Amino acid sequence: MKVSDLRTKIYTYAILCDGWKKREAYYRDVGVYDYIDAEFMPISIGEKWGGPDITCFFKNEIVIPPELDGRRVELQVYVGGDSLVCVNGEPRQGLDPFRNSLVLTEKAKAKKF
Repeated sequence: MKVSDLRTKIYTYAILCDGWKKREAYYRDVGVYDYIDAEFMPISIGEKWGGPDITCFFKNEIVIPPELDGRRVELQVYVGGDSLVCVNGEPRQGLDPFRNSLVLTEKAKAKKF
């Protein structure tokens, strides 16, 4: 990679995505869970979650602001283990401690994900 190409790899705009919700469960089989939480509950960034043999589902609504129209938008999230990210209910990409970002769109349009 050329130094001149680095300009395209620099994050010039960042948004803190608060408003996350979680739902914990015990995994029983593929697609089968015993839910600990009756519904998704609010969780703050940095708050402890999970435990031995506990699976945790997270969700959030992300709004792309007009300032990012036409730009590449990535979500960076670190959960400390292996995970699968779904966007609008569709599996998009796996994450792990060494891969903690995914592209939401190459050319943003102000909208919700």
